[in-house]
Amino acid sequence: MKRAVSRLVVSVAIGIGLVDFVLLVLVVVRRPYTEIDWIAYMEQVKQAFENNERDYARIHGRTGPLVYPAGFLWIYYLLYRWTNGGTLRTRAQVAFAALHALGVALTCAVYQIATLDLDMERDRPSVAKPQRSARFLAPTSIGLIAALLVALSSRRVASIFVLRLFNDGVESVLMQASVLFFVIARSRSHSGQHIRHQWLMDVIACLLYSMAVSVKMNALLYAPAVLVLLWEAHGFLQTLIYLVGVCGSWQLVIGWRFLRQHPWSYLRKAFEFGRVFDQRWSVNFACLPEHVFVHPCWAALLLTLHVLALALFGVRAGVPLWLRCRPSENAESRVNAFRTALLLWSSNLIGMAFARSLHYQFLAWVWWSSPFLALADWMMAVELFRPRVDLMAIGWRLVPVLLIELVFNRYPPKCWASVVLHIAHACLLVRVWATVARWRRRDEQTPQRRPVYGQPRPGMDDERQSMYVPERAAAERRQRLGVAATK
Repeated sequence: MKRAVSRLVVSVAIGIGLVDFVLLVLVVVRRPYTEIDWIAYMEQVKQAFENNERDYARIHGRTGPLVYPAGFLWIYYLLYRWTNGGTLRTRAQVAFAALHALGVALTCAVYQIATLDLDMERDRPSVAKPQRSARFLAPTSIGLIAALLVALSSRRVASIFVLRLFNDGVESVLMQASVLFFVIARSRSHSGQHIRHQWLMDVIACLLYSMAVSVKMNALLYAPAVLVLLWEAHGFLQTLIYLVGVCGSWQLVIGWRFLRQHPWSYLRKAFEFGRVFDQRWSVNFACLPEHVFVHPCWAALLLTLHVLALALFGVRAGVPLWLRCRPSENAESRVNAFRTALLLWSSNLIGMAFARSLHYQFLAWVWWSSPFLALADWMMAVELFRPRVDLMAIGWRLVPVLLIELVFNRYPPKCWASVVLHIAHACLLVRVWATVARWRRRDEQTPQRRPVYGQPRPGMDDERQSMYVPERAAAERRQRLGVAATK
């Protein structure tokens, strides 16, 4: 049964990805390309590899100096060779159409796995729920609907990929792949074999995450959630091994060409945290006077609010309790696939909401996760589908997502658009807050206890007897996990 579910997830994701690829190829054929950064990318790649320039501070393009880590250069070097030095641009557009289709397929798979886990959590006997004859529309169906919305509705994201060729698309797809592996490692709706190899899944997820960071630094917005997930599953010391041994090693390998001779130049330009953006491209703060926009105190205020918001949401979700519990003390981790996806994507959303500047291509960072975050609390709450009430609930929850798309399609940036964008971000954050509040209440209703395998002793009260698992169930569990049953 679980293998059939896995095949269904893969089949649906591939099908949606193929449809998306065909649509984007039609966009490439029918819509004109807009040159913004492609020529500058090719110039920077040429200087770094053909001219053998190793000093990052001396690599420039027509739009300015190189400000991305070395992973960006290596990926666009492959495109440089594939497109004959950037002249055969249509080849790059088709490659980005395939990349967008891959990102959509990965997102669809995350949606399905996360909502399947949510269905399993809802159907547990220990979770109080109203009696219902049948569920006409399950949360899994909502996940598929949201995935279709993400795949087909964003004009701006499609433009970012195939009509602009921005590196934000590459980073977004790598990040979605990382999210998928983190979700699979904590899924309860699929075969139990992967539980034995959770460390391997997390290694792959961390490697993909580090690859995303090496393409563009904005992937660091996921870092708080990645840290929480690793710490909850493996403990503090093993988390350090993941961060240093996997993430750090990839950064060292991918940047070694430049680190070997000019390390400080590379670190200063590739990870330029103090970079000041041009306000004329800022979608989120078009209202501010320019002297306020570029002031260091404004940046410090936004960073403080960012950290404060992460702390508030973490406490609300019960993260301190997860980190205090050793992984071996839990029979079943509180963090399933649904919560994993929500943690990662909400961490990114919080960073977006308090970003110093958002440019038009930055929509690719958050668009694929926005419908999931908007509908997460509804998917947790719904038990018996009532068409009129629930369709209205779905509709008004998706309004902030559509407003974000509207704002990012408005050029040039306007003050009213910035205000609308902040309102939309605030609405999504409220939805995330409501979701973590629901799972906090659910955790309080169903405390986690470590089971005891065997038969309860006579005279035990009902609560203690409920902690015992029959020996037959224990043997089946060992067999499912591939452990030899011993008497």
